[in-house]
Amino acid sequence: MDIPDNGRMLIAADPTGGVFGVWQQTGMIGLAVTDEPGSFVWDDGRFTDPATAKRFYADVFGFRYSPLPPEVADLEVADYETFGDHERPGGGVGGMVGSPPGTPSHWLVYFSVADADAAVAAAGDGGGTVLVPADDTPFGRIAVLADPFGATFALIQPPSQ
Repeated sequence: MDIPDNGRMLIAADPTGGVFGVWQQTGMIGLAVTDEPGSFVWDDGRFTDPATAKRFYADVFGFRYSPLPPEVADLEVADYETFGDHERPGGGVGGMVGSPPGTPSHWLVYFSVADADAAVAAAGDGGGTVLVPADDTPFGRIAVLADPFGATFALIQPPSQ
């Protein structure tokens, strides 16, 4: 569908049922800011059939995949690979990565925050729900939340340098 003076968009589902959106800009470029508090930082595709999903996204969008770096490759995500620029990937795809049984294929967007614990508290005060409390990982402090309407997203506080 057209968004007048901004672009065209579509919402679709991959063969595993993972819903995604596509944006073709004509006026509004989309992401202008990344990797700053409050902005998009990562997109995580979690699929019930990772091989099928990876083939689909490679065929449709030209995704090329890279394995996780050796320092985190021992995490229990054997089928997880990153996509995008090798030096600065835009996200990763793999299996359900700790999702509860019965969870359908999905994309999980991550937003950067300066303080994960403060952001989780603010989300709760704003009517959101904590699905996975903030926890330290090799990638930073991460929490998974749902907004008041049920949309799921993650927050990540980058690790201290």
